[in-house]
Amino acid sequence: MPLKIERRPGHPGLWITGTVTPAGTKVGVRIRRRAGSDDPRIAREEASAIETSIIRNAHLGERPASRGWGEAVASYKAHEKRSLGTLALLIKLTKHFRDTPLDRIDQDAVDEARRALCRPDASPATVARNIIVPIRAVLNHAAWKGWGPEPRIKAPEIPETSPTALMPDTVARMIAEAPDRFRPLVVWFACTGARVGETLALRWEQVDLAGGRAILLPETTKAGKRRVVTLFPAAVAALAGLKHRKGHVFLRRDCEPYRDSETGGGQLRTPWATTCQRAGVPGRWQEWSVAGKPKRRWVPEVGPHGMRHTWASYHHAIWRDLLKLRDDGGWASVAQVECYAHVIPSGQEAAIRRLWGLAPERQEILRIA
Repeated sequence: MPLKIERRPGHPGLWITGTVTPAGTKVGVRIRRRAGSDDPRIAREEASAIETSIIRNAHLGERPASRGWGEAVASYKAHEKRSLGTLALLIKLTKHFRDTPLDRIDQDAVDEARRALCRPDASPATVARNIIVPIRAVLNHAAWKGWGPEPRIKAPEIPETSPTALMPDTVARMIAEAPDRFRPLVVWFACTGARVGETLALRWEQVDLAGGRAILLPETTKAGKRRVVTLFPAAVAALAGLKHRKGHVFLRRDCEPYRDSETGGGQLRTPWATTCQRAGVPGRWQEWSVAGKPKRRWVPEVGPHGMRHTWASYHHAIWRDLLKLRDDGGWASVAQVECYAHVIPSGQEAAIRRLWGLAPERQEILRIA
């Protein structure tokens, strides 16, 4: 006998009542519960779903309970140490998905997360990095634990691009035109090739100005490994000019540390844009409106992370050693740095040495193990 939708005296809303007896069974399953909706059409759909589930379970066995996104993320984080950047992305995704069952996180759900968490003009690489990659990682981990199937999520196609590098004279202009408090940060990027997260997490106890080196801790590097950064004379001079010697090395204009996040490049947006615009770095005006009032800001073609590509190109121009570049920059393989071999045209070596504060002649910098 099919389940009925009715109103019970003294009880609000619609109720689903009746007994479902699957074929071949002697004892039926009695149902008496409040419907999830007071719309009769939706309540009938719910009753039909309940009836179908009871019949299916009687013949095929109960389906395992579906795990939720929150539980999968917790397991993923507990399985091994994750970087600060990964944790930040997972927090954003968890605020969106909450405890959505894993079997409901399909392509449509991922597309909805993209619309909710990314700007409409976000590049395919940004979508892949901030949405697709972390979702796939969590779902693959859940599948490995037997909590659900392997994910089938299509990532946007990312066009192949060659790394771009700023010429030494452009970087020199950026250093000269940067706001006073921001200038040491620009010099640091140009001389070390450190990532934004590694840089903003740097503390004075990791810096040895006399020895000309800085130690990047495993919990701040992308590879999760300790890395020693050689400080060229220009970087030593820039850091030596900072007045404080405790806590974080690089502070905001209000003398507070930047947020402890590898994905915190947006914190540098305004001073970086100002520096690039003053130095003549190509870019474009981005325009939008808030409450009917027009807004706009300058968006340089090269962001703070682009200085890492610039540094890698300079490094190869000076030493012509891909193994040294791999190790000094913290890349996983030589294949990842081969693209920097011919970015900077020949004849720029002297300008690079001046920018880094090296002697005019070729000077080898010993790698610190």
